[in-house]
Amino acid sequence: MNEMSVCVHIINYSNVFGGQERYIETLCTALEQRDINCFFSGGPLRLTELHESAKVNGATNIQVEILNGNRALYLHACRPRAAAVRVYVQHSHVQDAQGHPVKQWVRKLLLSLLLTRMDVVVRVCDNALPDRYAPGKIHTIHNGVPLPELPDSPAADRPFTLLMVGAVNENKNQRLALQLLAQMPDVHLVVVGDGPERSALEQWAVEHGVAKRVRWTGFLEDPSPCYLQADALLMLSAFEAFPYAVLEAMAHGLPVVGTRVGGVPEAITHEQDGLLLPARDLESVSAAVRRLQADPAWRAKLGQRARQTVRERFTVDTMTDRLLSVIDQAARKKGLMS
Repeated sequence: MNEMSVCVHIINYSNVFGGQERYIETLCTALEQRDINCFFSGGPLRLTELHESAKVNGATNIQVEILNGNRALYLHACRPRAAAVRVYVQHSHVQDAQGHPVKQWVRKLLLSLLLTRMDVVVRVCDNALPDRYAPGKIHTIHNGVPLPELPDSPAADRPFTLLMVGAVNENKNQRLALQLLAQMPDVHLVVVGDGPERSALEQWAVEHGVAKRVRWTGFLEDPSPCYLQADALLMLSAFEAFPYAVLEAMAHGLPVVGTRVGGVPEAITHEQDGLLLPARDLESVSAAVRRLQADPAWRAKLGQRARQTVRERFTVDTMTDRLLSVIDQAARKKGLMS
């Protein structure tokens, strides 16, 4: 899209900072590095402070509006069209059953109706949204993450450490990780994130004698040091689309032990660059962790392959190139570009 001046307006509504918000932060930075005008409205405050003041410089031939997530779609899809190309990004799994069944049904109905008003529909993994919701408009563009430089020196001697990154809630299932610690007295756990289950889980850890082996960091703007100090990432969710924590761990050369939910199997090839659990239960998690703990060389090889997978398929440049390409296609289809 270099031959024309483009302005991208990204809209998101939330009060928390999770994968959906990480996507905006990553995308805005990537677009600005390419000298593409980009500005943000909505929430959370952290993103507003970073990007709302961006100005449109010079003549803008194409305006692109990106509705990021369900709430932005609900609030803006029916408004008068202000952009030449409208894009919707689906971050959650459409079958996510965390809400009331009526709410789930309404969400699916709204999606079907409102997506008719979009020019482009992006899903962050194949599993997130069936093609029937917007025939001919849906494109899978996997999330991308930076590939960090890794230290040359090996980590200092420390206990075998597992890491979990994300909201502390029933879906993410930190409780199962604590139950694992009760079975494996030589394993430690770091939990990055906060949420409604934290106090109850902290109390559970005390009552079951594992509290001294659990570190709760709360929300961290940059969890990179935690990836570097862990031996494996646990991803035990019941519902996910394409979680950033999985990609970030892989980019840091950290093997992932993950449930087969959403797009996780699109990122991880079992026993090649990570481990996919056959079930979301203590026996399965314990068996996988024991395998990693018992064979450091194999664990390191999984981590190296995981990092290579990110390098080949899930970089920020790959994500941004794909998005700009489908926007370009939509603009040409509408006769906005020759």
